Amino acid sequence: MRIGRKTTVHTFGSLWLGIGMALIAGQISAQPSDASGTPRVGVIDVQRLVLESAKGQAVLEKLRNLTEQKQAEADAIQQAVRDLQTRVEAGRASLSEERLAEVEQELEDKIIEYQRFEDDAEREMQEEQAGAFAEIESEMMPIITRAGAELQYTVIFNKFSSGLLFAKDEVDITDLILERYNAASAGEN
Repeated sequence: MRIGRKTTVHTFGSLWLGIGMALIAGQISAQPSDASGTPRVGVIDVQRLVLESAKGQAVLEKLRNLTEQKQAEADAIQQAVRDLQTRVEAGRASLSEERLAEVEQELEDKIIEYQRFEDDAEREMQEEQAGAFAEIESEMMPIITRAGAELQYTVIFNKFSSGLLFAKDEVDITDLILERYNAASAGEN
């Protein structure tokens, strides 16, 4: 079963990202944020935040369980298809034309059922993943914003999705955000 599709970056998206980065670069030099007048830049490894946060791990476990459930359902339908294929092959010599046609129709219906199931499962997984990660992002953004303001950052980038190709470890504030996010999530329970 194929669950999940590869995402692609479109030329227009890259163009807008480049324009946005140029605008931000202009703002960095125009808006110093600390007493020395030096702009402060921070980066966050969002993937680490999801993988290492308590809530992110719970979401990943939920998605893993859903994937296993959908795979078990897909396996059952595939087995039914194989059983019907075997009945058709065995029935070619022993079944009447009418009964053979009925079994072949059952097989065709089961194949269509499997294809629909596969499409529905993929869509459900994508929706579940998007919803869960959107929730984490909405919970994380105020924490990032507060940390950025408190620590007087001019900008904070998503380390691997912003077009950033290099950043010194000193500007990576992932651990700080992870610590604050886990603390905030623990406070909800």
